[in-house]
Formats: sequence, structure tokens, C-alpha cells
Amino acid sequence: MNKIFTVLLASLFAFSAFAQTNVEVVTGASNADDVYYSFNDGSVSSAPRNNWDIAFAPGNFNVSILANNGYGVELYTYPNGAIADWASIDTAGLSTWAQMYNSIDDLYDGAFLRNMNPENAFDQGWGMYNMNTHIIEGDSLFVIKTVAGDYKKLAIVEANPNAAVNTWNFKYANLDGSDEQDVTIEADQYKDMNYFHFSLESNEVVSKEPNSTDWQLQFTKYFDYTIPYYVTGVQINSEYVQVQQIDEVDQAEFEDYVEADFTTNFSEIGSDWKSYDFASGEYTVEAQRVYFTKVMNETATDSSYWKLYFTAYSGSADGVYSFTQKDLSSGTYVRELEGVSLFELYPNPANEQLNLITDLKSEMNVYIYDISGKMVYHQMMAQGFNQEQINISQLESGIYSLTISTDKGSSSQKFIKK
Repeated sequence: MNKIFTVLLASLFAFSAFAQTNVEVVTGASNADDVYYSFNDGSVSSAPRNNWDIAFAPGNFNVSILANNGYGVELYTYPNGAIADWASIDTAGLSTWAQMYNSIDDLYDGAFLRNMNPENAFDQGWGMYNMNTHIIEGDSLFVIKTVAGDYKKLAIVEANPNAAVNTWNFKYANLDGSDEQDVTIEADQYKDMNYFHFSLESNEVVSKEPNSTDWQLQFTKYFDYTIPYYVTGVQINSEYVQVQQIDEVDQAEFEDYVEADFTTNFSEIGSDWKSYDFASGEYTVEAQRVYFTKVMNETATDSSYWKLYFTAYSGSADGVYSFTQKDLSSGTYVRELEGVSLFELYPNPANEQLNLITDLKSEMNVYIYDISGKMVYHQMMAQGFNQEQINISQLESGIYSLTISTDKGSSSQKFIKK
């Protein structure tokens, strides 16, 4: 028992070493700025939201195009013709046309994809994939209201994703045809980003988004068409980040996320963790909600885990988000679960075997999951005191989660396989 007590004491010391950190992110008056945030480095960059109109995904064969809905950009598909009707576009009845919005679920489902026919694999919403040339050829005509409030006609001429090319070509003009611009952009220079942004007013690419590997959260404003309303909130960099929300828990203490419940829905954090109290004229935040984020490395071979919960939001006066974050990826943790008096896992990192010590009031299942959520180990354990050696020599190097599950719930600890 002395050995067990020593291990437990060491675990408690490790737990205290990874304390929670209180953070403030400032998006400015009227939430005018987008802030890109890293758990390790804090606010990586801040950029105004009003200096771009559309944004393009730079990856080969990624055909997504955003409209700046968060700053009032309006996008419409011309219902009375196609790209061939460029010279004769007629905007009569524009107020009755359906407006097109970026998805609030999928990072790469921009507003320009709204007309995609799911039954036609070649249809990309704004254009059609040509099997012979591998070029997506534009076939739609759009009307766009810019951040400056001007209405213009716009057509995506083509995206050429072929190796050593990877270009976007589009054109736009005033509705009367004046000031026509024909733009070709080489996308490879922006491949480290999720999107590169473009201003129809200045006719140039806008420096806005940092490299995708450098940030995990974006504090922003976007149009939530499910309400429908403009909201301020947080979206994840789902290229590398997954998240899960858990309610009705103690924010400071709860850390038992479920590996299989992480999602790439990039508005999962979103805006509904806060609400406006009309009586006080202030925002209140959910007091029993936590978020867990799983952050993958650039090659998707390793991941870290962070806990996040909000403590305050100042509103549009200065746009201050206050929250608490905690790194759950390092150290060994003691987790409380009803019916479990002891749950200890060591060494960490481990190479050949793990030592699992438990003291249980009922039998339990033991699972090990890899970073993708795939179960790679399972066994049953009887109630009472157990000291089990688990052979992990056949597992690949990386981060894993060991979960114990009883009739009272489940608890998890992460470990590194060397």
C-alpha cells in the first residue's frame, strides 16, 4: 500500500502542475475584429472583418468559396440565366431572390456551394467538374452586395486544381458592366491557410488568416441562419481541431470527456454559451457547461486535449471574451467516479506495459482508444482492488485514452505510447 500511496501522491502533484489558466480575448468595439487563438500561444493574430468580401480554399480540389456574411455581404444566384448571360443580367426582383449563406457546420461548405446538386457528383454549386481536363468550369452567375454596400455581378470562371497550376479565375463588375475585373490567383502560395481572402473594393488578396497549424479557435461574428440572426461566437479550426460540449457539470472539476463524441462541427462552441439578460443589460454565461477540444498535429499522428469553459462576455462595447482553459494532455490525473475509490495509471509515457490500479464497488469494462476514437483494447475487471498489467507493446506510438466504465458512468485518462 505504501507504493500505491506514493504513486497516488505523485499523480496529485502532477495534477496541480497543470493548473487552469484564465484568458481574455478582445475583439474590439462592436466585435469588429476576428481573433485567431492558440491554446499554447494566446491570440495569434487579429484582423478587421470589414476588409474582405469573398474567400477561396487554396487546397487542390477544394472548391469552397465563402461570402463575408459576418459583415453583411449578401450573395444571390442569378435565377434567370447562367454565366453565359453575363452581359444581359437583369436584377429586377432581387429582393425576392434567396440569399446564400456559409454553412455553420462545415468549414469547407461556403455560400457559393449552396446550389450543389447532391445527386450529381460533378456539380460543385458554382461550376461543373470536367473529367477530361480536371478543371471545375463555372456555370453560374451571381449578384453580390459587398462590404462597401455596392452591388456587383460576379462569376467564378474556373478552378484549375491540376499539379503545378492550382489557380482560381473569377470576374466581377458593376451591374451595368462597368469596371470589369478579371482575376487569376495562384492558390499554392496560400496552401498553409484554410482560406485566402479577397476584397472586391481594392481588387486584391487581403492578409488576414494565419497559417492553419498556428491556431485552434476563431473569435468572430457570423450569420446563424437557424435563428436567423447575426451572432458573435467561437468557431474551431476543424482542419486540425475537434470539440465536444458537456452540460450540467462542475466546470472547475469535470474532465471526463468521451473520445467517441468529438465532432468537427466548427460552430459546436458557437454562440449559445451566453445569453443577454434584458433586466440587467448584461450577458450571462452557462455556468455548468464545458468544452473539450482535441487538437491534432500537422500530420494527424498525435493530438493534445484542452478543456475550456466561459466565465464572462462583455458584449459589443469592447468585445471581451473571458474563459478558462486547461491542458489535459500531460501528467497523470486522479478522476472521481462514483463507485471507484482508486483509478491509477502509470508509467506515462509507457513503452511495453501500463500498470492499472483500481478499487471498485462493481465490475467494470476497460477500454483503450486511439486518437481517432478506434477501440484497440478491451477487457472486463471484477469489483474490488485490482492491479493489472496491460501489454501495449503492439500499439503504435502516439496518444491514447484508457477508459474505465461502470454502471455509474465512465472516466478516462490519457497516456503516451513511446
